[in-house]
Formats: sequence, structure tokens, C-alpha cells
Amino acid sequence: MTAPALSATKTEPPAPSPRGSRTRRTCVFGLGCVLHLLGAAAWLLSVLLMAPLMLAGLWVWSHEFDWAERWHSRCRHWSDRLWRRARSHPVRWGITTAVSLGVTGTVYWLLVA
Repeated sequence: MTAPALSATKTEPPAPSPRGSRTRRTCVFGLGCVLHLLGAAAWLLSVLLMAPLMLAGLWVWSHEFDWAERWHSRCRHWSDRLWRRARSHPVRWGITTAVSLGVTGTVYWLLVA
């Protein structure tokens, strides 16, 4: 008996991932991590500085991970409600923001000086 001959047909490459290449996925994960770490470091100064960085990191991750997409949609819904409330009382929210920035600046100045 002889062994069956191997055919010289080309094997098909694996199908691409629905979320993209491994390099792209790694870059998305790394960029999200960097933004979250910067947001965590900015938290020491002010929550106002932290929020945009954390939301940007979540937005980057939402392109790759389903759980991040769910969190991102919840955060968008929450921020839309908060923005509507802030626009309905601009003076109160302006004073609150100014006072919190002043307190943060004072504490930072006291700790650094």
C-alpha cells in the first residue's frame, strides 16, 4: 500500500477577527490603559481633570470590548442628564465649579509650597 499523495492546494489563511488584527487590538488596549492611568494620576489634582481622560480611555476601549461599550453608553446617558441639569442652572453650576477649582488649587498650593 502506498500513502495517499498530498495535494498541492493552497491553504486558506485564517479569517480575520471581527474586531481587527492582533496588533490593532493590542494598540487599542494599550492606549486605553495609558488614558486610564493618566486619569488616575489626574485624580490627585481634581476630579474635573480625571473625568475627560477616563471617558476617553473608555471610549477607546469601547471600540474593542463589549463591556466597555456598555459602560460607555451608560456614561454617555449619565453625562447627557448631568449636562441638561447644568444648563438649567448655569449660575449655580458655575459657582460650584469655580469653588471646587479654587479649593483644589489651594490644597495643591499648600501641599507643594
